[in-house]
Amino acid sequence: MYLERAVAVQPDLEEAWRNLAQLSFEMGDTDRSIAAFTRLCQLTPSDPQAHAWRGNVLQEKARYPEALAAYEAALALAPRSASLWVKKSRVLLREGLWSAALDATERATAVQPGCTGALALRSVALAELGREGERRELVDFERLIQSFTIDTPAGFDDIGAFNRALSAFCIEHPTLTFNPANKTTTEGGQTANFSGDAVVG
Repeated sequence: MYLERAVAVQPDLEEAWRNLAQLSFEMGDTDRSIAAFTRLCQLTPSDPQAHAWRGNVLQEKARYPEALAAYEAALALAPRSASLWVKKSRVLLREGLWSAALDATERATAVQPGCTGALALRSVALAELGREGERRELVDFERLIQSFTIDTPAGFDDIGAFNRALSAFCIEHPTLTFNPANKTTTEGGQTANFSGDAVVG
């Protein structure tokens, strides 16, 4: 692989190690990916994304204690990243550390109250802790979802006509179709960094 030759020639080239790690992961070579991310973390110890990426691959390999340590290193650098708290919570749940996982979800929603990933994992932690009443507040769809019949709005022959007009309006509205340059959205948050989007929100 070209990138392996590149890092052999320039062993301190951060971008080459980053690309090697990501490409190796995409190719399914998780061991090489972990090794490359480990080297990247050595070269960029103050980069939370490097630690988080390493945690992602370690979690993929079910090496949960190491993944947890990687996420904690990332969180020490980016404590206001809701997505990192979610990742830490997921690993803690895998390890059966229910209370710690619950605390991590609370840290995530303290940063981003509408973080759906944190809320979903919180319901799991609450269930494991036997706190059914609190869990139902999050997942009781009978309480959250109601059905009712609405009257036909003025200016429309029936609800079907209104729905078609509403659909056309939404599809054509510029604020709903415009895609900001170099931006992507995850868990309700927007970033200008595509490669880091799923790591540090």
